[in-house]
Amino acid sequence: MTILTQYFRFHTRLTWQFLLLSLLLPMVCIASINADPAAFPEYPVISKNVEFWEKIYSTYSVNTAIIHDQNHLDRIYAIVSLKDENIPGSQQNNDAIVERIKKDYGALLLKLAKNRSPAS
Repeated sequence: MTILTQYFRFHTRLTWQFLLLSLLLPMVCIASINADPAAFPEYPVISKNVEFWEKIYSTYSVNTAIIHDQNHLDRIYAIVSLKDENIPGSQQNNDAIVERIKKDYGALLLKLAKNRSPAS
């Protein structure tokens, strides 16, 4: 098979994929506009989790770390602003900051768990 044949097969396949997408995308958009909210019920047992993830995706940027309880997502302990990942060395710096904060909160929670009687 020559390079020219491969080129035409690739572009023919790409053209068909584009046409198919062009036909299906409007149908999906129309269906989502007319979607019945009851078709995807929100069960009470997961409502706090749904609220958490809605808040995460609607409120915070990708340069924000949320330190939260792993079992009770509605318990947010810290919100950390991170450096842009495109800055050299920022990933290591961000990881270190997040790990330090998680360690600090972990120690604090363990201390509170050991001392069950209130201080006041």
